[in-house]
Amino acid sequence: MIKESEKFLETNPCNSLALAITLYFNAYSSTVQAILMIQTTVTKIIHIHYGNRLMLIILPIIFVIWSFIEIIRIRFGTHGNKHMDISKLSVFLLLSIFLQPAFIIYLGFFERNVLPIERSLCVIGLFFIVFEIILAYDVLRRVLIQKADIVRFQESKQKHVIMISK
Repeated sequence: MIKESEKFLETNPCNSLALAITLYFNAYSSTVQAILMIQTTVTKIIHIHYGNRLMLIILPIIFVIWSFIEIIRIRFGTHGNKHMDISKLSVFLLLSIFLQPAFIIYLGFFERNVLPIERSLCVIGLFFIVFEIILAYDVLRRVLIQKADIVRFQESKQKHVIMISK
């Protein structure tokens, strides 16, 4: 029974090449975005006078949190897509829907002094996130359907074996 369901999984993969490519390019885009955001943050701290000293503390903290969550998010998305892991895809979707857009929108639009390069990088980041959410939702839906079909197949096989043995 298990070998048949494993053969079914191997012959009918649910992972998405489009999601894998998007995550690949988003990893490089996020790296470039992080490097440029570090440079612009340092430039702002040195050259632009913030009236509120609290912003000088909050901005680097938000940036560091965004960076760590982005690394974790891309890692979970890549692993979940490659291995058709429901839990990793679900974590990827939750991070993509709730945390990352909030950080990117704040860093690119609601911060006090936003440079044009930051705004354009954040628009690109939001584009990647929206595209990844759409693709990951489709992959997660297909994986859940496939896993449910495998469970139904195994249950029907067991019922058939029990009926034959009686």
